[in-house]
Amino acid sequence: MAEYDRSVYTEFLKQVPMLRSCSQDEIDHIADLGVVIEASEGQDIVRQGQAGNQFFVITTGAVGVSRNGELVASLGPGDYFGELALFDSSQRNATVTATSPTTLVSVSQGTFRELLGEVSSLRDALLEGMARRLHELEGRA
Repeated sequence: MAEYDRSVYTEFLKQVPMLRSCSQDEIDHIADLGVVIEASEGQDIVRQGQAGNQFFVITTGAVGVSRNGELVASLGPGDYFGELALFDSSQRNATVTATSPTTLVSVSQGTFRELLGEVSSLRDALLEGMARRLHELEGRA
């Protein structure tokens, strides 16, 4: 299994908008669920149109995000994608491909839902964080 710096990962988790209302203990619970994934350059991590059930945080490396074959974003350490898949297994709206050797930490929907059942304060913090994020997005429209 690949190694990663857990303290850096927990700092990255704190920057995810829907997790900003979480306490350090709640962030630590989420970090405990993480599975380290190594992706080689050119490897697709998720594919547009496939069902999504994982959230990813990039700890090292870089990825390209493409929709309908067109590159729309580049992401690096601290960036994340797939957070809505923790709540809904809808189809992925983009393909994410490693553009260099990349290490990611992934949390699956099933494992995350188990945690929500165990830590009720986490559910409240997530709802608060998601509501705040929606207000931020509405302010931009």
